[in-house]
Amino acid sequence: MRSSPDWLGDEDSTIDIREISLMTLVRDLGVDGTPLCDEFAEMILVDVADDAPEYLRAGAAGELMDEPATEAEQTAARILSAVIMYAREAQLDDAELFALISRLARYISRFESYVAERSLD
Repeated sequence: MRSSPDWLGDEDSTIDIREISLMTLVRDLGVDGTPLCDEFAEMILVDVADDAPEYLRAGAAGELMDEPATEAEQTAARILSAVIMYAREAQLDDAELFALISRLARYISRFESYVAERSLD
């Protein structure tokens, strides 16, 4: 049972309002024409909603989100958090923030593969 004040509904609720906000942002970007937002939202839904459709839960999103977070993902989360704190303190404008986050997203999305490739050497 999740007891944070950010959880939706009663104490049996399984969806965090922060996760709903993230899904809403992703879907809004999709409406604005950003590609692959539906797929990103599906991963979030499978991860946070016990009643996600079975076709999603049984597919790739379900398989990926059933796995525990990897060390690389945990490291990436810490790096992302540090970058967000830096961006807030530096009061970056929208263009600067987009440039920073764009580069960071590229590194984070490739980090797991890089770690795996390095371990094969």
